[in-house]
Amino acid sequence: MIYPLALGFLITFFFEKTFAWNTLESGKISYQTIGLSTLGGLSFHSLVEGLAMGTAMKMEIGIVVIAALIIHKFPVALILSSLFIKAGIFKKRTILFIIFLFALITPLGAGVSYVMFGIVDPYLLELAIAASGGTFLYLALFDFLPAINKQNQFGRIHTVSVCMGFSAMYFI
Repeated sequence: MIYPLALGFLITFFFEKTFAWNTLESGKISYQTIGLSTLGGLSFHSLVEGLAMGTAMKMEIGIVVIAALIIHKFPVALILSSLFIKAGIFKKRTILFIIFLFALITPLGAGVSYVMFGIVDPYLLELAIAASGGTFLYLALFDFLPAINKQNQFGRIHTVSVCMGFSAMYFI
């Protein structure tokens, strides 16, 4: 299962780096570029995540997976809209429309997966789930953790949060 995980990781890496080169070469932060890059990477992640959700709906863990995905979609949408607002190039209605379309990607993937569950080999769906894990792994290692580690004032809070997250995984 390492190859699809690596594929999801590498797709996200190359997608982010392709958009980021313009920003890095100019030396200026382009919130438009960062926002579009983030939208693209998270859209791919959400599509594959939807495939995982559709598969989980056929198993006992469906409700837990759906609840977890719904809970984590709110902060993701908040981050995306914040980046687009900071870019200052989109009207509020356009931002709401972009977020609305983004919100439809996971249910689209779930619907495709749910319909294809009996038709497609379950192994292919497992590969899609692993690819989704690779996208999340990239974002966690290269985007989120470095930003968290720069902010030392929240050291204890982050430590407790990580411990609580691992504890929650154990009990769920």
